[in-house]
Amino acid sequence: MPSSTRRLFIPNNFWYNETSLSKLLGRFSDLEELSIGNRSLSVIATFDLYDKKLLKTLTIGKNSFTKSADSYGYDLSRSFEVLECPNLHNISIGDYSFSDYSY
Repeated sequence: MPSSTRRLFIPNNFWYNETSLSKLLGRFSDLEELSIGNRSLSVIATFDLYDKKLLKTLTIGKNSFTKSADSYGYDLSRSFEVLECPNLHNISIGDYSFSDYSY
């Protein structure tokens, strides 16, 4: 996908062998919409969404970004942070996503 992609849709059950979201999304500087399906990206331990100046919408399905699907956990090594996204006005997170993140 080109770095000028404006809409990125990550499908259900998507697996990616990185622990940081910024490594997956770093090159997409023009991103306006990010949508992530159900049960995706469970290996990501650091949800670090930085410097997406054009991002308006973030949608995350159910049971994504968690190793505790349909349940809860508490893993101090997993974290969530969104910074420098001034146009982000719509955030939707499905049930049990990030359910084992500590903060």
